[in-house]
Amino acid sequence: MFIKGDNIIMKIKVTLTEQTIENNLQKVKDMILCDKIKLKNIKRSLRILHKAFYIMAFRASRNKHTCNEYIDNLKILQNDIYACNDNNIKGKLMNLLADYIRFCPYNGDEIFENYKKHIDEKILSKLF
Repeated sequence: MFIKGDNIIMKIKVTLTEQTIENNLQKVKDMILCDKIKLKNIKRSLRILHKAFYIMAFRASRNKHTCNEYIDNLKILQNDIYACNDNNIKGKLMNLLADYIRFCPYNGDEIFENYKKHIDEKILSKLF
């Protein structure tokens, strides 16, 4: 970690414990739920490894009753599936996507139905 201040640059070696990492992940999840940060602001590699970020983002958009944000989160998840190289994680993300499409609170909404019509066929064939 680098710290800058008044013409001083220090390099500090930071040792993170498992508990520290878990606490930081929980803070990020809470920030998503409180709408302090969006799913798109989290690095893809972190999102892919921690599917709870997606869950919190969908919960936040559902709580705000915003179909557009819900769809934006679905698109992020879909793009992350394409970018994921680990088949095991990719399968879990596919299941997550299927669940959030199937049980979407906006089913029947014109905007959501239009989104469903334009889901990539590769993804769609694996979902249902």
